[in-house]
Amino acid sequence: DDIRFILESAAMNRIVAEEGLRGAYGLGVGKKTLEYTEKRFYPSGIISDVVSYTAAAVDARMAGVNLPAMSNSGSGNQGITVTLPVLKVAERLGKSDEELARALILAHLVAIHIKQRMGVLSALCGVVSAATGASCGITLLLGGGLAQVCHAVKNMVANISGMICDGAK
Repeated sequence: DDIRFILESAAMNRIVAEEGLRGAYGLGVGKKTLEYTEKRFYPSGIISDVVSYTAAAVDARMAGVNLPAMSNSGSGNQGITVTLPVLKVAERLGKSDEELARALILAHLVAIHIKQRMGVLSALCGVVSAATGASCGITLLLGGGLAQVCHAVKNMVANISGMICDGAK
């Protein structure tokens, strides 16, 4: 009950993603990913679910959809990135609300911790911290413990640490 509030972040960002899949926003990356998955150009599965849902929410948000997004570290895109992958994996795995809430709490806290260490102004894209947080939440959903979560952080930092921020545009 103490962490149930975090489920609101998933519900809020889900609405933005679903609108992004329905409407014509931005480049339509999320919508196209889903379309290509349905046409079997892309393999269907958990990864395409995560990519299409998350990209659709960002497409809609960046195109100015009139819906709130739960943020992380002051950024709606970071909130979307830290929340929706964890939500989609939890749904695919049939996890309970409590398991989802714990994974979301871990994901958000890891992202906040990393972002706080980056400083106020950084050339490093803030979504790096959000994606790293999401990977930690997903690791927890997959049964990982502290050691595996630490490995998830190391893998993410090794793979995406050179991403330069484009100013969210």
